Amino acid sequence: MRYKMIFLDLDGTLTDSQKRITPYTKQILAEYSSRGGLIVPASGRPAYGVWPTARELGLDRSGGFIIAGNGGLIINCLTGQVLYDRKLTPEELRMLHRTALGLGLHFMAFEGDYALSETTDDPYFLEEIRCSRMYIRTLRDFDREVTHPSIKCIFLGEEELLDQVKPELQEKLGGQYTITRSAPFFIEILPKGVSKGNSVKLLAELTGTPLERTAGFGDAENDIGMLQACGLSVVMGNARDAVKAYADYIAPSNDEDGVAYVVKKMLEDSL
Repeated sequence: MRYKMIFLDLDGTLTDSQKRITPYTKQILAEYSSRGGLIVPASGRPAYGVWPTARELGLDRSGGFIIAGNGGLIINCLTGQVLYDRKLTPEELRMLHRTALGLGLHFMAFEGDYALSETTDDPYFLEEIRCSRMYIRTLRDFDREVTHPSIKCIFLGEEELLDQVKPELQEKLGGQYTITRSAPFFIEILPKGVSKGNSVKLLAELTGTPLERTAGFGDAENDIGMLQACGLSVVMGNARDAVKAYADYIAPSNDEDGVAYVVKKMLEDSL
């Protein structure tokens, strides 16, 4: 089997439109794991939102890793050991909060198992909660109440508005932070140098896995660094054309067991 480690984005990639992993996909991934393959869920979600998927795949028993927060956190699923951890400071969060409000955008951050926002009825905030399965904490005074680091923050708004403000944010903050899109209605701000791609490289080094024996599966802008870092880049059929441009292989969609389709080919040594 050529590809020893696979990195799987969750939303829009491993999970279907209902945020579920199909029994068939779980079966194929279990076979991959039983043959010595390492499975790494690599998500923009905080760790609390990735652990249920890792457990559903049995990685807490068979071994594997989690990449959370778009690369800000790496965890060994078998031991719980944190291998890498980068966060935004409370001071940075306060500045970024003011920036978001100045652009007419909503803002959210994270603390442990909680998603934090002043606008917890925002539909895009609620979509993130649906994906990450986190608890909600409504803030009344952001500057006073946010006292802990956050793995990332998110600017939320209409797709057209985010399209307009992202170049401005890139120019203003790009030298200090990683700025990416994980969904049409999210702009995510991360510590500088944090990305799925950099965490792929770090984890490959830590496990002694040659990058040419890794495969990355994704569908969104925040997956591009991971796709570029891996030996094989697999983009889902439901991805935008701008992401498909980075594909070595275009899989069926996330609603067509696209991950399982490609991993089965790996098991058959036909890919």
